[in-house]
Amino acid sequence: MGQVDIPDDPAPNGYVPNPYAQELDVAHEYLRRECDSTEGWSSIGTTDGVVKEKKTIAGDPSTVPLVRGMGTIKGIKLADLLPIVTHPGARKFWDARYLEGHALERYSRRAYQFYTLQKGSFLVQPRDFVGAQDLFEEEDGTVYLTQCSVPNGEKTPDATGKTRGWLTAAGWRLRPNGDDTDISYIVKVDPKGSLPSTIVNSVVQEIPNCVVNVIKWVHDEGLIPYVSSPTPDSAIKSIFRLESYSHNDSKTYQLSIICPKEGEGGEELEIKIDNEIKYKDGYNVRLEGDDGVNDWTKLEQEPSVLKVTFTPEAAGKKLEIIISAK
Repeated sequence: MGQVDIPDDPAPNGYVPNPYAQELDVAHEYLRRECDSTEGWSSIGTTDGVVKEKKTIAGDPSTVPLVRGMGTIKGIKLADLLPIVTHPGARKFWDARYLEGHALERYSRRAYQFYTLQKGSFLVQPRDFVGAQDLFEEEDGTVYLTQCSVPNGEKTPDATGKTRGWLTAAGWRLRPNGDDTDISYIVKVDPKGSLPSTIVNSVVQEIPNCVVNVIKWVHDEGLIPYVSSPTPDSAIKSIFRLESYSHNDSKTYQLSIICPKEGEGGEELEIKIDNEIKYKDGYNVRLEGDDGVNDWTKLEQEPSVLKVTFTPEAAGKKLEIIISAK
């Protein structure tokens, strides 16, 4: 027993090959199948229009059944919603059991190995998980944010005072629906060890309530900044080392990148800003990075978008773009 090694920078030298692509493909197919399946599901209620269901699987050793929540968020496009369900700094506001989460190593902008910790109680040890996640996009614009557990490695031993759980598959399906977005959240988890029935019943309700909480939080607190162009992600030449968001710290968003490598030229990124709710009183921008950052980076600050341009002289340099509420 020990502690998981949490790096300050999960991509100090850029992306590394994804060793968990096959496991993620299997988890993705599981989510696709169970998001649309009707057989075996039973209702556990409806909250604010979100349908909540569970499914018991024969021979499953887990005390927690397969659970899903399904709803629609009005007036919010998929691209605006995606950062809410991906940022660990937002998750604590929509997931009642979540304590913290960290990227361990990055394989692309959206794909990385992660470590998460969930709350315990005086009866139950905290549960932690080591897994991988990636984004899968379909032709109609639907996206799946897929997670699954991966085996322990040298840097991810079982942690002292925690029980290591196992995610068969977990994730979000976001589907465009005009000006709205249809949302499904589905989780198949084995928390390992024994759990009191009261805890199991609570978990079964809390998982689909994540959809309820996401919808409410977005409408109450607005949207998190995100790089909105160019698309797809593969067109972005800069390497995204880390994206973070701290709601209680002046609603601070930080993007840490490695600028395009030598020979690729400069790049312009546009960061979408919610100037209606989250930054209605304006926002501050700060740059931190390698020497001469203001010589090879240009900012154009508008109410609803921040344009960041790198010159060819920025090649391979590291940069942090930090946005916070005034």
